[in-house]
Amino acid sequence: MDDIKTVLDKKSFKELLLHQQQPTMASIEEAENTLNNVQTLLNNIEAEGRFQLSAASGAHQKKI
Repeated sequence: MDDIKTVLDKKSFKELLLHQQQPTMASIEEAENTLNNVQTLLNNIEAEGRFQLSAASGAHQKKI
């Protein structure tokens, strides 16, 4: 009788894990998308900063 209960408990635990697997994978995918968006924005800001710095240097050089 205890063996049957153990098998049923393991099956229930496995089903619980399988049920939780998809939402967890979806959360990971959402977090990865957010991280990619943040990285893209940071890259854009950095590129813009280099452009502004370069433009400012060019303008400064033209004035001299």
